[in-house]
Amino acid sequence: MCKFDTVIIPYLKIIYKFLQMQFEKRMRCSLNIIKFVSKLFILVLFMVSCEEESTRSSNEAVDVNTLEDSSLGLDEGVFSDYFYNLGSDFNAKFFYYQKDGSVANTVLNPILLDPNIDTLNLRTFSDFILKVEPQDLNDQTSVSVFDETIDGCSVISDACPDIDGDGTISNTSIVEDIPQVDSLIIYSHQFSSILKLEWDVEDNRYKPVLEEYEYVNGSSEYTSQWLQDLDTIYVDDSIYKYDSLIYMTPLDTILTSPVGQFYFDQSEYIKRDSVYTVSNIELSKTFNFTRNILASDSVMYRVNTDCNLDGVWSTAENKLIDYNNDGDMIDVVYEFNDINSNGILDDGENTIFDYNTDGDLEDILFEFEDLGNGTIDGAEVFWDSDSDGERDPFEPFEDLNCNGVWNAAESTDVGNSIWDSAEYYEDNNDNGLWDSGEELSRINDAAVNLLVDYTDPASPQAVSSIITTTVVKLRGDSETHTPIISEDIVDVVIKTIPEIDSVRTTFSNKVISQITDSTLFDRDYKILKSQYPNNSSTRNYNYNILDNNDNGVVRLHYPSYFLPYGFYSQPSQISDGFWYEDFLVLEPIFYTYNGNIREREHVRFDSVYVTSHGDYHVETDYLVEKPASVLVPMKRILVDANSDTCRVTSTNPYPSCIEGFDASSFDSTLTDCYSIIKTITMTMLGSGVEFGQRTTTTLAKDLGVVKENIEIRWSEQIGIDGQVWSDYSSIALNDLRVDSELARTQGILNNLIGRTKINIEELNQLDGDPFIKGRSTGIQPVKLPSN
Repeated sequence: MCKFDTVIIPYLKIIYKFLQMQFEKRMRCSLNIIKFVSKLFILVLFMVSCEEESTRSSNEAVDVNTLEDSSLGLDEGVFSDYFYNLGSDFNAKFFYYQKDGSVANTVLNPILLDPNIDTLNLRTFSDFILKVEPQDLNDQTSVSVFDETIDGCSVISDACPDIDGDGTISNTSIVEDIPQVDSLIIYSHQFSSILKLEWDVEDNRYKPVLEEYEYVNGSSEYTSQWLQDLDTIYVDDSIYKYDSLIYMTPLDTILTSPVGQFYFDQSEYIKRDSVYTVSNIELSKTFNFTRNILASDSVMYRVNTDCNLDGVWSTAENKLIDYNNDGDMIDVVYEFNDINSNGILDDGENTIFDYNTDGDLEDILFEFEDLGNGTIDGAEVFWDSDSDGERDPFEPFEDLNCNGVWNAAESTDVGNSIWDSAEYYEDNNDNGLWDSGEELSRINDAAVNLLVDYTDPASPQAVSSIITTTVVKLRGDSETHTPIISEDIVDVVIKTIPEIDSVRTTFSNKVISQITDSTLFDRDYKILKSQYPNNSSTRNYNYNILDNNDNGVVRLHYPSYFLPYGFYSQPSQISDGFWYEDFLVLEPIFYTYNGNIREREHVRFDSVYVTSHGDYHVETDYLVEKPASVLVPMKRILVDANSDTCRVTSTNPYPSCIEGFDASSFDSTLTDCYSIIKTITMTMLGSGVEFGQRTTTTLAKDLGVVKENIEIRWSEQIGIDGQVWSDYSSIALNDLRVDSELARTQGILNNLIGRTKINIEELNQLDGDPFIKGRSTGIQPVKLPSN
């Protein structure tokens, strides 16, 4: 494969999808636009493909439409001779083979079919036509006060529904002084509580460890470091009351945009409450907590500044001489490089400069007066974390002389080897002078002061871990300190909730469907209804709402798409695996040319649909073939019902009517037929899941549908070549009954005279079965809705 195939084609596909999406309308893409984009995409592929290997030949057509050809040069017939006269009354009975049969998989085992149960019955209702036409929205959106007693209603019935569901028929449109039963969950603020402080060697400071609390939320438990609580506070309904106003309307314009034609379920109502408020109700809750915090003295944060440990404030040490001429007199100057820091010139150490010009080059010179404190100090206390008896560099210590390094015990009274500025003190009275009692320490922003407990002055102990019971006595201090103390919290939380002034309740009919496409209006739709069992032998039904003209037959239906992630094979799974839009569209199911059905008629197109569940690319391939013969398990009528004579014609080779066969005989071979193969491939963009549905419908002259087979497929596994189809269901004509020969020959327009016009919502007049959403193909259901 050339580089173009692996690098450029993926980007062209992305551009192709983008162009499709740009032309996408809210519900569907225009077919002509999609054709244009498809052809443009193929043209680009052809122009830039490699010479060695073309990804698509230049003469390959994406779209095929033989309806543009006036003659195909093959057999053709008048479509109305092969399909049903939708204006007449007929009843067709089919043997119904399906995977979920009444007792077995009759698709796989046809011999197990029960001819008394496994049937699909198709009939028309010639007394009715279905109309889709715009109505006056003023009547549909008018709002009136609530009244269930209209038209003299007093008892609940289908004609007198209990709209508000209170079990009675009433006309109460206002209810006063209704207690405001309301509540609010109030949450406390969140607090933390210290469990202990641990010295962190790496950060060289104390770090807190917080307490953890166990909470229960429903059936689950969880742990949190936050101390918190909640409570439900109720409104005082003896004080706060409101009025309720009740209205009714067919179409609630707040819930549904008032555009187009609507069909309502007049037995189901939707309740919507609008709440009006004028002020707020204040609700409060007091929470009480106890937690551990650091004491106010915060001794871990206080760093000692009494560097000579005499308990009084000291001025800066005197500056003497600038040995190294650097402009200050605070340095300790070495005349040699004291590598091992012992203060003595050892072998291997180099002399640097004779700063005091005494000729020995072995001195350590202080530019300042490094004073001692008048006492011989012991070793600074440290935390012997590894218990080896020696002070290691990483172990913290009590820095008493403020030089930042650990000092061993003194043999003589010496200074701290650094110049000390004037000691810092807390000037509590802001007089600029140190007064007795003012702290000689500085507050640090971190707990860097290692606490040493001098409760036993002879054996002071470093405190590496501070718990709630820890009490320490600092050096030279007569008082003790408790670093962690307990605190009581009174947490008052105030929230508000709207005070209801009134509630307006509106009851409206549930909208079955909304039609905004004007091409669906002003048509005379004919009604076909199929009844069939499912695997529990209960009766189910499906409506086919059809209209026909010289261009073919279209069906009014709800678009449906499979749910992610697809791969449903059984009818029960298909039922749960498809979802439906809330709007109606027209779908072509049979194409004709000037009213004729033609062998090798071929139509192919594709569209992209943007939906709330995802974007779907739907490809449709329509092909007409003419089989030599078709076998069906039906009987041919031998007796002319009008003349009560034996019907012997060139197509009826029986010399006489045979008794014992109810004036009929089995004849399952049909020769004047057309088979229509309609293949739909639906791909969910993004996931790439692909669903295929192939329907083969066979029409016979004067009989209509005599056979129909449905196959399905899903995306094949990697490594499988070609498409793998499996049978889903099929029907075969067993019996066809037409009211009269006159009804079969009359034209549709003549039969429409005097018929009752109904809307979709009124289809329950036909055997009490309302219109329901259902996926179908040909005249069979693909989704098996329960009644």
